[in-house]
Amino acid sequence: TFDPGTLNGSTTYYWRIDEVNAYGTTTGTVWSFATAAPAPNPIDIYATGVDNNGNVIADSTVDPHWQVTQSADASYPGPNAYTAVSGAYPMSPSGPWLANTSTSKWIKVRSDTSTELAPGTYVYTQTFDLTGFDPTTAQLSGQFACDDEVDHIELNGVDMGQGASGFDSWHSFSLTSGFIAGQNTLSF
Repeated sequence: TFDPGTLNGSTTYYWRIDEVNAYGTTTGTVWSFATAAPAPNPIDIYATGVDNNGNVIADSTVDPHWQVTQSADASYPGPNAYTAVSGAYPMSPSGPWLANTSTSKWIKVRSDTSTELAPGTYVYTQTFDLTGFDPTTAQLSGQFACDDEVDHIELNGVDMGQGASGFDSWHSFSLTSGFIAGQNTLSF
């Protein structure tokens, strides 16, 4: 056996086995193989209300990844999105919203427990980087809940459809096109 150690990516390696005995050396065939390109780093895309390690953050804390990019309430224009207070109305069990989980939290434009906001459209956006990836092969799927409705999901400013309504159940989505090289934006 032979251990070549760590091999480099995108490299062709050659080897040969020669037979040696009392009568001399018989030169073997040269063989080769190529290693694949190294995988790019994973994409940094985050659930709502989590830190860089995916751990949920404290209640009423600014979400480090999601921003309010459109607000109907002039008193709460963004860009900060805050985590909702766990267990406080309208959060389950005292209210109709799904409860915060160990993998995500509700976000909103206010840092307090109030749900009073001007009626209208509120948009939450996250950016992520596909540098080093082939954007034509990118796919993103997940689930969301909303109060009251997500009209559509936008990827890089393009309406991808897949809207839903309801704060008491999860809604699945899947994006398989519309990604671009470099910075991308995802908006709900």
